[in-house]
Amino acid sequence: MSTSPEYQRLFDETHDRMQDVGSFDLVITVAATAAILGARKVLAIHGASPETLQVEYKAKDGDTPRTLADKLSGIAIKELIRAHYSNCRINEEETGDEKARNGNEDAWHVDPLDGTSSFAEGQRYSTVGIAVYRNNLPFAAAICHPFEKELVVAQAGKGTHMFSVDEHLVGLSYARQLEVSRATTLVGGIAYIDALFNAKTSGPKLRFMKDLVGMANNNLGFRMSGSNIDQQLKVAKGSARLTLTDAVGGFFDLAAGGLAIIEAGGMFTDENGRPVSESTQVAIGTNGPFHDDVLELARLCYRGYQGFR
Repeated sequence: MSTSPEYQRLFDETHDRMQDVGSFDLVITVAATAAILGARKVLAIHGASPETLQVEYKAKDGDTPRTLADKLSGIAIKELIRAHYSNCRINEEETGDEKARNGNEDAWHVDPLDGTSSFAEGQRYSTVGIAVYRNNLPFAAAICHPFEKELVVAQAGKGTHMFSVDEHLVGLSYARQLEVSRATTLVGGIAYIDALFNAKTSGPKLRFMKDLVGMANNNLGFRMSGSNIDQQLKVAKGSARLTLTDAVGGFFDLAAGGLAIIEAGGMFTDENGRPVSESTQVAIGTNGPFHDDVLELARLCYRGYQGFR
């Protein structure tokens, strides 16, 4: 862990800002600080040449890409977590699942760069997401959006809060508590859909989208940013009414954004209405009123679906 004065200022300021919104557990400060440090690594290498980015494709994950930014962000995040919690479980996308030791019940689910395909093409939608599960229940989440200069934190029972981060991802200032949309239908709304289309996702996803349009009386807009965590945040912020994730590379694709939606007053479940888990392959987030109707469509469209790989 860095012991530089700059790092210590960031950690102390983050700790103070978390307390401002009623989050006193050190876990929240560590998660939020780690998300910012990871996002700095992402921002520093954005727009570089393919040679500098070191783009490679992971065959075991459906030929999805990985870059140097994914690796550097993951290293910075894990270093900070381990400095404070040496025995916890860390499930991180690039280095795998390190089991807990000595009976520690906290599990950290880390996506050091969500939206790598967009990032590798120079786009600005990618996020860094961290979620902490305690005794197998969601406890805390921190998401840093380096291009929007935002930090979002959520804690079970304490809401979802957004902070603005300065140009260099250093100073924090409180923005607002997030709330989902109050709309009661999908009509005229926006739905964010998982951007990966392949032989396994295309059929059920296109059927689901068609049925959603019918549910919305032929008045629905679709968006895709390439980062599922970014798309989940859109629902938590109230700027979208629905998000679908069906290319689940790991629980880190669901855990942080899902808690942000729930603590903002929405719903985030699998297609059967159960809380998301490490076996979930399809996740639906909505602002709430029509959630059950959407799940009915998803169950029909994704019947027999075993994941995108």
